[in-house]
Amino acid sequence: MNHDYLAPDRASTSSPADCDANTSGAQTEPTATAPTSPAAADEPQTTSTPAPADGRTDKSTDGDGSAGQNLPSDDAGDDPEVPADESARDESDRSASNGDDRAVGDDFGTLSKVEVIYAGEIPRAATESDRGPDATDHPRQWARLKQVIVWEPGNVAQMVADVCPILSDSDAQIFVCNSKLVWVGQTGSINANGVSAVHVLTPQWLTLMLSALCTFLDVKTFEIIAVPVALIKAILAGPMWRFPALLRLVNIPALLPNGELIDRPGLHEASGIYYAPAPGLVIPAIPERPTLAQARAALALLMSLLVDALFADAAVDLAAALAAIITPLVRIAIDGCVPAFVFAAASSRIGKTELVQFISLILTGLRAKVQVPRSDVETEKRITAHVRAADDMIVFDNGTAPLGGESIEAARTSPRWTGRLFGTHDFFTGPLLATMYFTGNRVTYHVDMLGRVVVVNLKTDLEHVSERPLQRPDAQAWILAHRGELIAAALTVCRAYMAAGSPDLGLKPMRGFDRWSQVVRSALVWAGTADPLANLAELKSDADLETEAIGIALQELERVFPDEAHFTARAVFVALRNGLAASAVPGDPSPLADALKVFFDAEPVKLGPLKFGHKFAKLADRTVGGRHMKPVRRGNAGKEYKVFRPSQQPGTQERR
Repeated sequence: MNHDYLAPDRASTSSPADCDANTSGAQTEPTATAPTSPAAADEPQTTSTPAPADGRTDKSTDGDGSAGQNLPSDDAGDDPEVPADESARDESDRSASNGDDRAVGDDFGTLSKVEVIYAGEIPRAATESDRGPDATDHPRQWARLKQVIVWEPGNVAQMVADVCPILSDSDAQIFVCNSKLVWVGQTGSINANGVSAVHVLTPQWLTLMLSALCTFLDVKTFEIIAVPVALIKAILAGPMWRFPALLRLVNIPALLPNGELIDRPGLHEASGIYYAPAPGLVIPAIPERPTLAQARAALALLMSLLVDALFADAAVDLAAALAAIITPLVRIAIDGCVPAFVFAAASSRIGKTELVQFISLILTGLRAKVQVPRSDVETEKRITAHVRAADDMIVFDNGTAPLGGESIEAARTSPRWTGRLFGTHDFFTGPLLATMYFTGNRVTYHVDMLGRVVVVNLKTDLEHVSERPLQRPDAQAWILAHRGELIAAALTVCRAYMAAGSPDLGLKPMRGFDRWSQVVRSALVWAGTADPLANLAELKSDADLETEAIGIALQELERVFPDEAHFTARAVFVALRNGLAASAVPGDPSPLADALKVFFDAEPVKLGPLKFGHKFAKLADRTVGGRHMKPVRRGNAGKEYKVFRPSQQPGTQERR
């Protein structure tokens, strides 16, 4: 396999261990020790105290997490006793420096592995080493240094200010994302390949974190208490957050708009991108300034994946397929929206869905779920669910219905998305960074979708296309084995174009997707492919025919059902079947039937009343030639429609 596009001197291998090592904010801090006099409180505390005169080691801050107890060292036998005069002197000094209402007495006999420091006032947080035999078994090893927090119920704001830095400096990896506290960790799902994901910080999980990081004492009794519920609520409320911002978590290296590559695990603070490599994924080193030759070598590797694809145009559709592969892999570099990608064919079982699955395997290592939304409302909710999950791909099987609709069209031109969640009345708002893919047979398009799609047309004359011999029959296994190299190849192509200064190639801009056109489309043409958008002229021609058909249908409906008459889809079906919608010119075929045949891509009367009604409803709200059809009310026979002119007021008709 040709790897000329890779840097010859180094290759990066990422693992979860590397990620933890680079993203960990926890550092071993010196364990605090109690001063022996009030004056000592003003001096900096050190990690050790002078050894007693008898030569024994002071265990008050032993590294095994037993501060405040005299535990034996690793090579010692029985626990040595502290001389009575030393104990009395220490207790006397602490009592004197603290005041009579906070004197040390029997209250502290119940405290285990805790030492509260007194120096005039009770400190709000004191360190406590807690490295017992079970600490290293904790899955995230948060409890490297425990903190003692004296809980004051009347001073919650200060308590939050004390605790938040402890969380920030720990390995808990808490961030602010979409105005919520989140944490980064493995999903725990057997279907997710052990990759890290972003999780909303729940009260239960925050309680677990704080219990591992802190020991809480009651301000009056100085007894150990559970993590205060009021503290949990105050932290999650958010006004005093001091956690870093997280924009996006990625499991593959991220190319930034300036050409910088995020390939070190952890948070890239300048961009808010957190790179958590997928376990076992090896990404070859990507040159900082790749050459045109390296870009073409990388492109050849990507093309080798598509050797069995049945493209209608070997050049244009191949370029469109390469754009579909590269776009989600460099999505962070595209500061703006990206078009949708449509894999269309004239027949089934030609491999359009499999090509989309190839992209998903490269991007995530998993096959994508293909969805078939039944309405625009359902489409909106599905898109919202994907945005909430921060998915990189959304795959819809469009069937044969015209591709478009309010939700799909808005999703391609909106950098942020707001939509309703399934099963609730709640709305969710978040950045829309997912790339959308559609598959379908004989796909037709709403006029407004033509400037929002890149189409990959597949075609074959073979009668039994599924039985043809394949050059790469084990494509899925091959992708998984070479996934890191394919990712590096896509990044190399775009980074090479940026390194060359992003030269202007004179391509006609794609309105609304200028940045995508510069990062992906221009990079492909610069590297030697055809223009991925060269087949859009043919799509616009087909759309013009559809627009003309809609205009004729609305005009004929206005003629057949004149004045203030409302009509149902069933009434139109019956009129066509019984010849009641004949042409105004005797002997000519029905213009309404011909127009609906173009719009439906089928003989209207052969569909049956039910399918006819579903397709007829798609005429609603389509304005052509100054006419548009709207549902005005629901009667006993179903929705009733009427064709309106601009001068008419649909709202008046709806109130009738």
